[in-house]
This record gives sequence, structure tokens and C-alpha cells, in this order.
Amino acid sequence: MTGKFGELIYKRPDGAAVIREIHRQEERLRAAQSFEEVKSAFEEFHRVQEEFRSCCQIAEIRFTQDVRDAFYGEENEALGQMAPEVKEAEHSFYDALLSCRYREEIGREYGALLTEKLALEASGGGKSITGLVQEENRLTARFQKLIGSSLADFRGKKLPVEQLYPYKGDRDRSVREAAYRAEGMCFWGMREELEEIFDALVHNRDAQAKALGFDNFAQLGVVRMQRMGYGLEEIAHYREQVKKYWVPAVAAIKERQKKRLGLKDWKAYDNLLYFPDYNPVPKGDSRAMLEACRKMFHELSEETGAFFDTLMEHDMFDLDSREGKAPGGYCGSVDSVRLPFIFSNFNGTTMDIDVLIHESGHAFAAYEAYGSGACPELREASSETAETHSTAMELLTMPWHGLFFGKDSARYDQFLMERTLTYLPGGCAMDEFLTEVSLHPDMSAGERHGLWKSLRETYQPHFADYGDIPMYRDGQEWLFDTQIVMNPFYFVDYGMARNVSLQLFLLQRNNPRSAWEKNLRFLRAGGTKSFGSLVREIGLEVPYEGETVRHVIEPMLEWVLAHEKSL
Repeated sequence: MTGKFGELIYKRPDGAAVIREIHRQEERLRAAQSFEEVKSAFEEFHRVQEEFRSCCQIAEIRFTQDVRDAFYGEENEALGQMAPEVKEAEHSFYDALLSCRYREEIGREYGALLTEKLALEASGGGKSITGLVQEENRLTARFQKLIGSSLADFRGKKLPVEQLYPYKGDRDRSVREAAYRAEGMCFWGMREELEEIFDALVHNRDAQAKALGFDNFAQLGVVRMQRMGYGLEEIAHYREQVKKYWVPAVAAIKERQKKRLGLKDWKAYDNLLYFPDYNPVPKGDSRAMLEACRKMFHELSEETGAFFDTLMEHDMFDLDSREGKAPGGYCGSVDSVRLPFIFSNFNGTTMDIDVLIHESGHAFAAYEAYGSGACPELREASSETAETHSTAMELLTMPWHGLFFGKDSARYDQFLMERTLTYLPGGCAMDEFLTEVSLHPDMSAGERHGLWKSLRETYQPHFADYGDIPMYRDGQEWLFDTQIVMNPFYFVDYGMARNVSLQLFLLQRNNPRSAWEKNLRFLRAGGTKSFGSLVREIGLEVPYEGETVRHVIEPMLEWVLAHEKSL
């Protein structure tokens, strides 16, 4: 790539031609008389796949940059209908690869995990669900457009919901409450449509699961999330360990926060104010943050310095919040140029740095994977592995936080660690919620709200009391949570990733070089090994096994309490 992201040319792909070419390579594969012919067909398949995926990636990024853009809205919709048909052709090609008489040679050439991953993926898709996936894509696009175009009435202004975040941590309690109220009122008027979308998604996903021979979508979720070596039982064990050890530790942290703030009672809208006088804020605008990040990554390692220079050279960022922009942050990629793209919604709070460094962890992993020579199917790690890349980057860069926060860097470190620890149980709440909803797809909207409210009280009691704020009051705020609606079963992986990242952080205190080398070794494996085997290989404990949760939270609680005293 010689130019910048904005200069990339997009043209809608010819889906029928893509499918024909994939089937042509499948025929070559089935007729192959040598392994070299198999390799040739596989490489040509990857070329076709890359061209199509790159078009989808560019269109999706540009749609999220402005969900009001009619052109990319239409393109996103068209590609959402085209992609499942292309996926069906890909599944057919993979079936041919898995039944190929050169399967042993394939394993030696590309890695033993390839055929295992393809078999898992094959069981989670196919021709029988193409129409259902197309409908699912229509529903999620409708949800994304609804959320992305929403504006909240706050202090006489209409603000994108993302821009309410700074006010949620304001020193004035009435301002904090008002910010949450503005958000709740914004979504209150669309709650029936949000309920309708989610209900349709639940039944759609249940139908997909049953069409593929699963009892429910929770079982299909294990396959879709590429969980290798563990499943629903192990995740349930992990959640129970979080309830037993992590939730009480968070209660102790929240009690300290309450005393720090001088509050006699606790409301959920107090969570984002960590210090009575002010929360730390980054110094400078998005350009200044990028330059600080560049300096940090150059000092961290030669590899991270080269990576960040490349992203800046090609302007692979969109960081500032604005009207019409989709909420949240993510790391995307453009396969054709072998580069990741970082998307965020800067709002002048600590979240700007949280997201920038977090997504840079994903981006660095993608950058390394593109240069690894691994086949595309093994470049992408499963989500709990990928989230370790990003959460580890947040924690292992702590020595450089002064570049962003100056004299407030120690205060930011306290904030970051308290937030990391206190938000972890929320992923378990989401996972248990989605599991129960998948097991009982005919729940009413009221039953789902009641379930969420109950789980919120179990896992995050400090988020339980919002007073009379709409949506939050009755446990309905999950309706506008993009992770629950668009990425079911994903959020628990953040918690498992944080368990591994915190182990690296604890190691870094005594041996920074060893911690970075273990992290780099973990990251460079990409998707060539399962999450559990990678964690064991670098000498750490697997989060869903035994009492790993207790082994992590106990020393981290000690760190948080000791660090608070040093401020």
C-alpha cells in the first residue's frame, strides 16, 4: 500500500462471479492428482477470498464512519446479503479440502490446527442457513443504524450518545445522573423497536442452530466462537469462580471508591467517578495522542515501533466522535493491503487512551499475522486469544502512561486497574443472560428484562440501583448494548483474556523482559494454536480451569489497595 485509507478504491464485487470462481477452484481441488495441485487451488481460492473480503471490509469501515451515508448504507446491505452466499461456497470448498486424499500433507504444510478449525467452522454453517444469515445481517444492520443515528437531549443540545460519556464521570452527582437520564430517555422512545429486533434475532439464531442439528443457539455459539478444548460446561465453571472470588473483591474495591468519594449511599451513576476532585484526562487532541502512542511503541520494542509508523503513514485511524458515526471502537483490517484499521470515538476522557491502546494491541497482532506467512484461516486467532493481545497491551504499557496523562499517570493507573477488575464480571452476566435466552427463545420481553436485572444484581450489584432512570430502572439497558445484540457470547472472552493479561502484568512487576517475551510469543502464534494450549505454553494458568480466577484476583486486589495508598 502506497497511499492512505481514504484513497482506497471501493467497487461492489460481483458476487455471482466470486462464487463461480470458488466453485472452479473446488473442482480443481477435487480433481487434483498431486499435492502441488491442491496447493495451487488453495492459493487461488485465497486470492478470490481476499478480494471479496477486502471489499466487505472497506465498505463496513466506511459505513461505520457515517451510518447516514446512503451509498455505503446500501453497499453494506448488499454485501450483507451477498456474504452468506459466498460463505456457502467457501464451506463447499472447505468440505472438499477436508475430504481430500492429501489431508495429511495439508496438515504438514499449513499446520495441524487448520483441518480442526475448518471442521469446526463447517459444522457451524452451510447452505441450509444461508437465508437465515442474510436475515440476521439485515437485522443487525437495522440495529446498528438505529443506534448510530440516535441523539440525546442534554443541556439544551442534541448529542451523539457517545458524547455523554464525559458527563457520566462528572464531579457533580446531578450531572452524572442527568447524563444517564439523557441516554435512557434517548432509547426509551425506541425500546419497542429494539425489543422487536432482538426478538427476531433470537428466533433467527435459534432456527439457524436447529437447522444445523444443534439443540439451541448456545451450542452453536461454542462453534461460532471457535472454542477448542472447552465448551459450555467450562464456561459455566469460570462464571461460578467469578461469582465466588471476583465479585466479593469488586465489592471491596467499590467500598473504597465510595469512601474516596465521600458518599453515604451508592448509585450506579457513581461508578465512573473514581476520584472526588477529578478523573484523569489525557493531555491533547487525537493527533497528540497518536504522537504519544508512536513514542511509546518505539520505546516498547523495535517491532511495535515499526508497526505504528506504518499505520500512521497510511492513516489507518478514525478516532474522533461525531454525529452519524457508529458508537464504540474496534480494530478492523483490509486484507488486500495487509493492514489493520483502528476506529474509535474520542470524547476527552480516559476512554480515549483505553481504546487507542486496546485496539492497537489487536492491530499489532494483525500486523504481525499478515507478515507471518500463515494461511488466512490461521492468521486470525479465536476471540479470547485476540482479546488477550489487546488487554495485555493496555497493562504492559503502564510504564508509558505519563506520555498521555503527565503528573496524573499514577491516578490513571489506579483508574485503569479498578475499571479492569470491576467490569470483568459484566462479561459473565452477558454470557449467562445470552445462554438462558438461547435455551428459552420464547421468553417475553418482560422476562428478558427481569432476567437481566437479576443477573446485574448478582454479578455487578454496584450497577443495580439507577433510581428512576428510564431503561436502566427496569433492566432494559442491555437492549442498546452492541455486544449483546451483534456479538453474542463474545464478551465473556474479554474476562478470560484479562485473566491471562493480569498474569502477565503480575510477572512484569519483577521481570519486564520475560513478561514482554511471553506476550510476544503468545501474540505471534496467531490462530495456529488453541487458546488453552497457548496459555499453557507460556507457563500461565488457563482461566476456565481450577481456581485460576482466585489465583489472579487475590494478588490484584492487594495491588489495587496498595497503589491507592501511594497516590
